[in-house]
Amino acid sequence: SYAGGNFYIESGQAFFVKSSGLAGTLSFPENSKVDGSNLVTRPASSGKQLRTNLYLTTGGANNLYDGVLSEFDGSYSTGVNEMEDAIKLSNFGENIGIKKTDKILSVERMPELAITDTIFYALNHLRIQNYQFEFIPENIDQPGLTGFLEDNYLHTSTVVSMTGTTKVDFTVVNDPGSYAADRFRLVFKQIGGPVPVTFTSVRANKQHKDIMVEWKVENELNIHHYDVEKSADGRNYSKVNETAARATGSGSVQYNWLDTNPWDGDNFYRIRSVGMNADVKLSQVVKVNMEKLPSAITVFPNPVREDGILYVSLDNKAAGNYRVSLLNSGGQTVIKRTLNHGGGSSVYSIIAEKAVAHGNYLLTITGDDNINLTFKVVY
Repeated sequence: SYAGGNFYIESGQAFFVKSSGLAGTLSFPENSKVDGSNLVTRPASSGKQLRTNLYLTTGGANNLYDGVLSEFDGSYSTGVNEMEDAIKLSNFGENIGIKKTDKILSVERMPELAITDTIFYALNHLRIQNYQFEFIPENIDQPGLTGFLEDNYLHTSTVVSMTGTTKVDFTVVNDPGSYAADRFRLVFKQIGGPVPVTFTSVRANKQHKDIMVEWKVENELNIHHYDVEKSADGRNYSKVNETAARATGSGSVQYNWLDTNPWDGDNFYRIRSVGMNADVKLSQVVKVNMEKLPSAITVFPNPVREDGILYVSLDNKAAGNYRVSLLNSGGQTVIKRTLNHGGGSSVYSIIAEKAVAHGNYLLTITGDDNINLTFKVVY
């Protein structure tokens, strides 16, 4: 039923047949074969199109999982047309499609790109992971026309270039809005003035016990400052730093801030740009997990050396008072000290006011939580 053009299935070409009724069979008799071939899988010109790829980000690497294609031409219709559009064939992993009316498409052909056009993405089978969108435009640039990726969950808007590849990171957390199928859409708008500031990258990495947050921007015009916002659950954020903008105008600018008080577990960060007129824009979200370090109390050396100094090491312990007592075999207190611990890890020396006789002793340590630890110590 294909009208016009090359309607032959070429050697090595794959295709799908969609039935309008029940499943059936498709047979090709010998006389269906023809001589010659045509190049159909590598067209010489791609025309006007926008390719959207979905990557899974893990271990510092991006793995391509799925993608969709939007093509633009004045001869294409606005509705879903089986001669022009391709229905999405879902898989068991992560899926991205284009929602049009009640259909999910993998290829959508639409008229020439215009102001207020919107591409509605449909995501499925997302996991609690880090992902990345990749937008690859070809021949769709128009004066003043700019794409904005809108995130319905974080309520952010990120500029998508009409001339070069744009990559946007996002994170899925254990919240229905985070993995909702309709979380993202691409809206096209006419921008009369300069393009708003663009967050080209946002990163957060461990640096020993701290976390370094870095962000890179372009088109920094009329920006007053940047707020670093932090969250433990990816939903409720609070401001933890303010960095003044350098106001360089065009070009690329990079900023960073060191979080010296990260939380055990997940640390979510995002950057809020604040303009001279108090207009704001949010970056994508990044996450760093700081595993909780084990806490311990150790006593050394044991036996105690001739200098008579005993050391108590508090590793990753909460702040508070730790009461130390050294008892001889008769139950008498030989040494009594209170360690005022500021939290974290520290080593304290326990020195007797007078010589301690050789023998076996018990050292007890009691914290504000009334948990007692007892050590056998040999002097």
